[in-house]
Amino acid sequence: GNNPVMFKDPSGKTIEGDNKLPKEAYREIEKITQKWLNTTNKEDRKRLNKQANEIRAKYLAGAILINDENAVPVSDTSLGHNAIMFINMAGQGFYFSFGPSGETDKSQIEKIVSCEGELEFKILTPAEVKRFEKEGIVEAANFRRSSNIEGIMRRNSSRYTRYTALVSEGNKFYIDYRAMYKYALQQYENVPLYSGMFNNCSNVAANIIVQGSEYYKKYCSITFDTFPNEYFNTMANFTGIVEIGK
Repeated sequence: GNNPVMFKDPSGKTIEGDNKLPKEAYREIEKITQKWLNTTNKEDRKRLNKQANEIRAKYLAGAILINDENAVPVSDTSLGHNAIMFINMAGQGFYFSFGPSGETDKSQIEKIVSCEGELEFKILTPAEVKRFEKEGIVEAANFRRSSNIEGIMRRNSSRYTRYTALVSEGNKFYIDYRAMYKYALQQYENVPLYSGMFNNCSNVAANIIVQGSEYYKKYCSITFDTFPNEYFNTMANFTGIVEIGK
């Protein structure tokens, strides 16, 4: 399989965008990559990969709430799907998407019962972030289930239709993107159960967002009966909607 630390750079040392990070960060990632190459132990490689990602995440510069307004069709409408993407100063993306397990059948979703949750996580290169902004596509991501099954690589892609930036309203308050990212990563490492009514993709996205500031905690929390498109539209009132591909 591909080296998860260096899978995009033909020089075999870093992923695309790492050279746009501060020099000390870039050098540290190179050192971690060399350690990765010097071991075949799966747990050691996983730990080293996480260390490299932690360095990249030190330089988060923004975050967006992303939405597929056509997902989960019900009767004559769609409930939608929300996910979060953080972006660092190098243009690399950190994508988190929560939903029901791929093994959950349609009847469970329709009845809105509790079932295994699944959280996708992927580091995107700057080119992949630009493709997302143009086409709304996030290619196959690593995922974990709430049953703690080892994460594997999916062989499909996710498509989104719009996004909105998570920024301060008129720069009135500070946003701690690292706190948001840290919480998102905790959710990935300890995936919760899914419930269409009480813990769907919007609940998880909202719980990530409110870590960013007291303002968000006060005004951007979510109630149990708020569905994805509705929550996205509420959040988009802050900074507006970017329609992908338009």
